[in-house]
Amino acid sequence: MAGKQGCYVFALKAGRGHKPWYVGKATKSMYQECLSLDKLNKYNEVLFKGNKGTPVLFFIVLGGNKKKVPKGDIDEMEPFFIQNALTKNPDLTNIQKANVPAWTVKGVVRGGRGKPKPNTTSFRKMMGI
Repeated sequence: MAGKQGCYVFALKAGRGHKPWYVGKATKSMYQECLSLDKLNKYNEVLFKGNKGTPVLFFIVLGGNKKKVPKGDIDEMEPFFIQNALTKNPDLTNIQKANVPAWTVKGVVRGGRGKPKPNTTSFRKMMGI
């Protein structure tokens, strides 16, 4: 995983869930970019502000066995994951590319919390969401 390109999410695990705090992209390698001094400082800032939880890094890589992932593909992935992370944590540390659309679909896209209705679950399953 250290040599792969893609996106990564720094999160804190607390209780049963994870709370995302930073979404980044790695166009060179995960090792070079997500563990750089700049990123470690960002992670530490989250921890020193008193946020509770166990630090976790999620690595998101494209399928297949390509040695080099096109930069354009990674540039498309990053805003998608930033927008999704912002719905879980409005205090996300990186705000560039964070243009979250104002529209929502209850129970499907940015639609709040709670158990979705059966027809909503069926729709999500059909759409692969």
